[in-house]
Amino acid sequence: MGLGKTLQVLAALPAEAPVAVVAPAIAKAVWRDEIARWRPDFSASVFKGRGSFRWPRAGEVVILNPELLPAEPPPGEPEGLVLVLDEAHLFKGRKALRSKRARALAEKSARVWACTATPLLRDPADLWTLLSILKLGVEAFGGWIGFLREFNAVHGRYGLVWGAPRSTAAEKLRRVTLRRTKKQVLAEIPAKSRQFVSIEITSSLAKELDSAWAELGDSEHARKSRLEEILAGTAPGIARLSRARELLAQAKALAVEELIEQLEE
Repeated sequence: MGLGKTLQVLAALPAEAPVAVVAPAIAKAVWRDEIARWRPDFSASVFKGRGSFRWPRAGEVVILNPELLPAEPPPGEPEGLVLVLDEAHLFKGRKALRSKRARALAEKSARVWACTATPLLRDPADLWTLLSILKLGVEAFGGWIGFLREFNAVHGRYGLVWGAPRSTAAEKLRRVTLRRTKKQVLAEIPAKSRQFVSIEITSSLAKELDSAWAELGDSEHARKSRLEEILAGTAPGIARLSRARELLAQAKALAVEELIEQLEE
């Protein structure tokens, strides 16, 4: 993490290409901000809510979380579509709904890229699922049979049994992957990095926050005076402000839980 995958993807985007980025909900705002920073020639649209999917226009990046992937991609996909799967290890399950929907979208795409800093820990079948979604399995291993050979798989009583990979397996995987390690870029990494994560809030929470803010007054002096009263417990707006803070904390907590799950995985 933090070695520049997002920047590499953005730098490689062809000018005026239509682009779809599928990323966890917690990372959508990060993609939006990085696009504005590194590729201002592209516009960014963040999708919210089921049924919001549409094809990107030329020079546009649409950003959606896996839960918003359509069951069936609509007709009329744009020419030269680039599909980016962020946190690509999430698409390792062959039978998982998000993997099936990502595969359907990949079939409509001219290019499919994936990025992740998380290893696939269970068995090589997860790697094959991802490679097949990316349409890279044949290029890397010559096909399923070649993949089985490289990982010394045999048919056991209850299905495939995976052996130790051959020394050539990593070499063949490098045909379709670009890997950066911390050692390679250690001199470029700052001592500590901080990242601001924007979260989505509901319209009802936004109204609650706006109302609580409005009670503080229109000027900075009025708000400061009102806040002093609230902190002293002498202002009638303390209940509304406390409720707004509670709801905002709950919204942040849900985002933190999702982030922790990603880090654990």
